[in-house]
Amino acid sequence: MIDVSNHFNISELKTLSQLVRQKGSVQSRERLGELLWENGDFSDWVLDRILSRIRMKLRKVSISPDHLITVKKVGFLWR
Repeated sequence: MIDVSNHFNISELKTLSQLVRQKGSVQSRERLGELLWENGDFSDWVLDRILSRIRMKLRKVSISPDHLITVKKVGFLWR
């Protein structure tokens, strides 16, 4: 197993960890937003940037970003 923790910042790591722990289960934008921003006030744009950076960094550590699926209008899942 590849240790990827050194490649991701804390927001990316929290997001990725949540998705992997809930593998196969769609995680809503709201759920991920609550995880990252405790006050519940989050930006869709920032969340999209975090997920984009996760995909880019997964490629760098030779993990297919195809595991991270966008479910339009719903959220994201790890398969």
